[in-house]
Amino acid sequence: FLLPSTRASLLFQDGFDYTSGGALAGNGAWANSYSLITVGSGSLTYPGVTGISPSGNEASIAANPNAGLANSPFWTASTFGTAASSGTVYASFLLDYTGMTSPANYTFMGMLTTAGNGGTFSNVADPIDLAQHSNASGTGYTLGIRTYGQSATYYGTSGLWNNANAPVLSLNTANLIVLKYDFTAKKASLFINPSLTGGEGTAIATTAASGTAATDLNQIYLRAAGVQSAGGNVTSPPYLVDDIRVGTTWADVVVPEPAAVTLIGLGLLGLSLSRRMRR
Repeated sequence: FLLPSTRASLLFQDGFDYTSGGALAGNGAWANSYSLITVGSGSLTYPGVTGISPSGNEASIAANPNAGLANSPFWTASTFGTAASSGTVYASFLLDYTGMTSPANYTFMGMLTTAGNGGTFSNVADPIDLAQHSNASGTGYTLGIRTYGQSATYYGTSGLWNNANAPVLSLNTANLIVLKYDFTAKKASLFINPSLTGGEGTAIATTAASGTAATDLNQIYLRAAGVQSAGGNVTSPPYLVDDIRVGTTWADVVVPEPAAVTLIGLGLLGLSLSRRMRR
């Protein structure tokens, strides 16, 4: 009762409650089947975050052994229940890279317009993309954000992929990732393992477009770009995704477990009582 819900209707959510082993496309609203993007046999969790019920499985994106280019169309996408064309759109999900190859560096996930991008994944055609870059040893990775025509930004607003301040994430570890697109500011933002109880806070990285804003956002995609050793110019290691939520507010997509909310409420109640006793 101390913290009433501000959650609006979700535009999209998926806990991947599908039969494991087959292509992800063909389940729910997922389309554009690709053999390396399948339904996995496990489920990701993150401490303090409420899972989507039923919990189901996870999306599994295998390492791509084929030569891939920056705009290779090795992808699967799902439309939302409702498109958004103004204000802000947030997408949260759990992400776990299970392997890494240096120098992996590519766009692997993001949100698109209803019209899509023709499967080219060129940064001039995408409103909000999530990029990944391995560390030098291939034992970890950093994440960056980009929007129409802008280079991926990995920390702050500099656009430097190798920014030393960007957090290095460990393999085989689930991370809570939040993407944000602001139609008015034409800006894309990235949050990595944000506070579950402190509101939106400050993004790890942001980037803004100089041209027009997206017409709308109505799809989320997963991608396995390719491998340089086969003659391509990008390398895409294997990763897992689970519990995708897309909404128009932070509270739509960052959903703490009831115990965490209760602790906040008790803390506020204790603070209120303490103030009353001092009067």
